Amino acid sequence: MKRPNQKWIGMSVCLAFIFALFCASVWAVPGGPTIDYISNSTKDTTTPTSRAGDDGGYIVTMNLTMDQQTEYWKAYVGNITGSVTLDDASSQTIYSWSFATITGEVFATRASSITWANIACANGTIITDEEDYLNMTSAQIFSINNTFNYSTHDSFLVAGKSIAQSSCQNTATYVSDAAQTIDLDAVYQEVLLQSGSNLVYTTLISNDETGYNGDDFDFQILVGEAESAPTPITYYFYVELG
Repeated sequence: MKRPNQKWIGMSVCLAFIFALFCASVWAVPGGPTIDYISNSTKDTTTPTSRAGDDGGYIVTMNLTMDQQTEYWKAYVGNITGSVTLDDASSQTIYSWSFATITGEVFATRASSITWANIACANGTIITDEEDYLNMTSAQIFSINNTFNYSTHDSFLVAGKSIAQSSCQNTATYVSDAAQTIDLDAVYQEVLLQSGSNLVYTTLISNDETGYNGDDFDFQILVGEAESAPTPITYYFYVELG
């Protein structure tokens, strides 16, 4: 009987070993979640106020207070359920692992496709380009640059790529109708990332934390809106659990 060629056996073992290493190094990437719409709400600013009893011939001194509702931003809040699964192309599951505590990130972007291998902190050019798209200027108090004007956030992973602590522009949304101190203890930290020319709003999941209105949520995320746009901007959502 002809003996197998030892050289080819060795090469096969080597190739199998390299392939195994390659497979082990591949990370799951953020995926598109199922969205279960609950409700939306906005402030009514159209009702005027009035005064009575001011006689003619008098000069009335008074101060006016107004919290102007912005149309340059919108927000999404809610809860997350999910698991880690091993599925086939038809989403048939052979095994799954449930989370005791949900962790990870929620992403929102105008791009319907993201190259997650290129994810990085958003740079000034990307932020300015997005402001231009939204008809904002960086000088406006509600601009992206002025809203995300901190650089203190936790480290986290996106598709296996490390985003270092306090390396990106960030902010944190409100808790119980009040601003948070922007530090590493803040919940609902939101970070500006980019992939290519796409800005990616990224919020770190805060499992069952008190939200902006006193209710408990897993995530809160601010995204930009063009005030003069004929139709609302569409955002694509991705979630990475882990």
